Amino acid sequence: MDKNMIPNFLIIPSMTCQSSCSYCFGPRQGPVISPEMVARTVKFIEDISAVNDHDPINITFHGGEPLMAGHSILNDLLTRLSDAFRNKKLNFGIQSNLWLLDDKFCELFKQYNVRVGTSLDGPKEITDAQRGEGYFEKTMAGINKLRSYDMDASCIATFTRFGMARWKEAFHFFVSEKLDFSIHAALPKLNDKNTIFSPGSSAFGKFLCDMLDHYIEFRREISVSTLDQII
Repeated sequence: MDKNMIPNFLIIPSMTCQSSCSYCFGPRQGPVISPEMVARTVKFIEDISAVNDHDPINITFHGGEPLMAGHSILNDLLTRLSDAFRNKKLNFGIQSNLWLLDDKFCELFKQYNVRVGTSLDGPKEITDAQRGEGYFEKTMAGINKLRSYDMDASCIATFTRFGMARWKEAFHFFVSEKLDFSIHAALPKLNDKNTIFSPGSSAFGKFLCDMLDHYIEFRREISVSTLDQII
């Protein structure tokens, strides 16, 4: 491992996801991580990290939908990892649709300073058209629950060829809600020739340039991390 590279570990507590986003290529059905696998995962990260004395270490919980693993599993993961790396800074993150977020999860994430990410493609009409009826309201309820605990979520916004046609509407939704976001292009699945959602490289490049020109006026109100990184 490069001594100058901050290690990043991705843990998938649950392969199952309740949402049915039209362009998703990730798992929707599968097992939840077992307590035995939690212990093996922590040991694996310890062994890898022992090669070099890195600090900090980034650990992200992803899926599937990681909250479907339940309170006990996520508490076990966070506790074991924190105990294993007492003398290092751990940056915890989770990517979730937030549908199962409750007070117990919020207290857990606040205790371990877990950065929360979620996915919205813009206002209700755009998000539900691409991610399924009811997605927007359930995810916004999760965002509002986080805010009641003085936490917030950043968003992944996936742009299809249809969503790109309404990008200003999506952009100003994020501004109005004070939600930072990153830009993802909808991509076809591997070995899948169906490109109905994929915007195409030329159109996507123009879209990025157009949004950047617009973003400059609002850069003090929200952060569009994708454009920030390109700049």
